Amino acid sequence: MRTSRTGGAFDRYLRDTLEMLRNNTRPGAAMMTVALHPRVIGRPGYARGLDAFPEHAAALGDVWFARRDEIACDREIATRASA
Repeated sequence: MRTSRTGGAFDRYLRDTLEMLRNNTRPGAAMMTVALHPRVIGRPGYARGLDAFPEHAAALGDVWFARRDEIACDREIATRASA
């Protein structure tokens, strides 16, 4: 599925996705995964679009960048605490 054809469109797609998750009113954590295929992100235009996104997300103050193992550990702790 193609969601964007330019770096700017890719950046906009990432920002829109993040804003939808941040504005979600359901209780609990939300998670956004950015999967990158080398043949797509290896193109300079896409890489430039991706480059701007982490800075934007970090500036929001409530976004956590984590590896999968960190997320698993966090969810395990949260599950134990609520039990």
